[in-house]
Amino acid sequence: ENGQSDETAKALFDLFARQALLAGDTSLPFLWGGDFDVLRNLHESADVDVGQLGNAMAGVDETDSESAVSSLEWAAQYLKCSSKTQRYCDGESYKFDSHCWVDHGGNAPPTPQLDHIPVLPTAIGWRMHQIKGYTLSYNILAALDDAIDFWAEKTIFEGHPLADENWHMGEYITNVQDKVKALTESDAPHCFQLEELMKLPKRLCKSRMKGRTEHTPRANPADTSLRTVITNSDVSVESDGLYEGYLSDDAMIHSGEVNPIEIANLGKDPSNAKERHLLQKRWLRQRVMRRADDKSSGRVLLSSMIRSTNQRTAAIGDIKSQPQRRLDKIEPGDGWKVLHTFPGDKCDGSILSTGCGALKSSECLLEGHQGSRGCVWGIESVGWLVLKASGVESGFVA
Repeated sequence: ENGQSDETAKALFDLFARQALLAGDTSLPFLWGGDFDVLRNLHESADVDVGQLGNAMAGVDETDSESAVSSLEWAAQYLKCSSKTQRYCDGESYKFDSHCWVDHGGNAPPTPQLDHIPVLPTAIGWRMHQIKGYTLSYNILAALDDAIDFWAEKTIFEGHPLADENWHMGEYITNVQDKVKALTESDAPHCFQLEELMKLPKRLCKSRMKGRTEHTPRANPADTSLRTVITNSDVSVESDGLYEGYLSDDAMIHSGEVNPIEIANLGKDPSNAKERHLLQKRWLRQRVMRRADDKSSGRVLLSSMIRSTNQRTAAIGDIKSQPQRRLDKIEPGDGWKVLHTFPGDKCDGSILSTGCGALKSSECLLEGHQGSRGCVWGIESVGWLVLKASGVESGFVA
């Protein structure tokens, strides 16, 4: 909204990128997207691999009229419109396609379901998400293709096994991480500006941080939960409970619309004998879970996780009837609870976490939104919350 918020966002991205680079011992992330200045500084001063993806629209045929849509490839329909036909690409019935419930004759949901997932103003629609996914997938497949070709060429001429320097990552990781830790304010200033912008110490830009949270989605939920470092017993997760019935929207794609062999070609020239041999050997299996019909509009819904103050007080207990927390002796107390999060440890953002957030009280069980902002709640009458911070390296606990 203003220059200050832009600078704060840039500085926070720089901090996030550095933490991602410092976090791993056996791998490093390839930083796709983000602020260009931050990416350039990290690449030039710390040898970080970075990239920016285009929008992949250059080769997409325009939808110039509604009558001509059927002549376009399915994936290109209503995706790219001229100024005169933009109303088609922006049309809700074309841009969105969703439903909240599919009746399979099993357990009916306990809460009446909406017809479609409500749309947020910032939603870009499934067609744009699809082409973004295609763009990411193409780059990953192209990189794997180059790696396999390199491996094959090296072992053909030099024999097996592949030499360590061609695939061991230790020196590469150490080089990048050492250079990230050595970055100065003159080399890469943005992260260090957080001291002035948000009162965060500059050493966070050079030190690896570890964390636990009840926010979702997150990687390895069972291992990264805040509950894993809490020594109090019986810290329960308060929720409405998960729907335990069958969840499926029978997502399908039009038959014949995706050719896995064509995708595997990755632009190789079939007239070249070597490349033709590789193409004949290569086969990609795919599972595309995408609805292709345009029967209904789709929406994005943020699940309601906010409880009233009265509900929180009731969940924690009546503070008037309990003694105050003692200051002379720190002992783990009883009565602490996790509120405003999804129960279970399934919310990792993967395709296998479809049951995450499917609360019995949800009006849209097929919504698929995994965002929650869980917190550990307690009051002065429930005693101390005791956490065990292990692996502290730089003496900073927050």
